[in-house]
Amino acid sequence: RNHSLGIISNAHAVKSDEYGIRSAQAIDLAYLASESVDFVKTGVIVDLAKEVRPEKFPDYMEKSDKPSYKSAKAIGMMFRDVVDALESFEKLLESEDPQKLRIPDGKPTELDPLLIMPRITEDVELCAQAAALCAEWNWEMAALLAQFGVYSETQLFTGAVLEFHRSNMQLDRDIVQKATVSVDFLKRRFRNYFEAGIERKSLSEYRMKRMRKASAWYIAAYSSTTKKSYKSFAWIMADELCNVKQFMINRTTRNSNKKEF
Repeated sequence: RNHSLGIISNAHAVKSDEYGIRSAQAIDLAYLASESVDFVKTGVIVDLAKEVRPEKFPDYMEKSDKPSYKSAKAIGMMFRDVVDALESFEKLLESEDPQKLRIPDGKPTELDPLLIMPRITEDVELCAQAAALCAEWNWEMAALLAQFGVYSETQLFTGAVLEFHRSNMQLDRDIVQKATVSVDFLKRRFRNYFEAGIERKSLSEYRMKRMRKASAWYIAAYSSTTKKSYKSFAWIMADELCNVKQFMINRTTRNSNKKEF
């Protein structure tokens, strides 16, 4: 086994950050890494000279035991933005009553008009199907929240579990992983429900049917006033909701331009 691969890969990341991915230093290290990977086949041990080994590391590599510097590359900027966002969120959790961060059960939320397709509420059958599936989703989510003890729907749906509902429970990574797998399975099941019944006669008609169905799911999730209603139902098809929003923005822009003339 060649133990130098990790060292070479780290050095490559540092030199790429300092001089660019196409720099001679980065290319030389990429070649060494390739040779190191082939150690099992060739038997050639590749070592990294001491003078080439980095002394400082970009902050996004999180080498807490080594000197570091702020990377000016995009990955460094994104890393610091994420760190700042996480710190702000943690401060919010500490300073606020957690109950204030939740949407009260059964309270309808104002609908975004740019996520509602034209005349969608007139399609009674489609809206009824969406409401029935939303009710099934609510039951499934309530069961998973109770099973794993995750504090909120948002944390369970996104997999970003920060705390459990019962204060005596430790943040167990194994439980978090099982909860995430269960929710991912549930999402796939409901995405299959979404695909059912959408015929592909023409591309434009197919896209329109998908957007209308996603819009109906959104309305069902955000109009529900039952005690245990979970807004995440709308976001199972987040990709289609993005298409809906873009469609409605384009439609609004076109109508606005027509009025000007």
